[in-house]
Amino acid sequence: MDLVEEGDHYVLRADLPGLDEDDVSIEVQDDNLTISGERRLEEGTEQNAYWRIERSYGHFSRSLGMPEGIDPTGSAPGSRTASSR
Repeated sequence: MDLVEEGDHYVLRADLPGLDEDDVSIEVQDDNLTISGERRLEEGTEQNAYWRIERSYGHFSRSLGMPEGIDPTGSAPGSRTASSR
């Protein structure tokens, strides 16, 4: 996960292969940004005889402190804003 300053705003970049937007939550509380979600086993996995499964499944969560002065809503005049891609 990267938080990048681009001019007057910040961009959050995270690699989340195989997840839909509905599987991921991004929350800001105080000066902390948390991205969390869940990767589920694919349908039919339990019926097949897998020899090895290396992809991770289950709940994940990652938090980071945000730089001072960020307005996550982008509504404060003169503030730096945050967005995700």
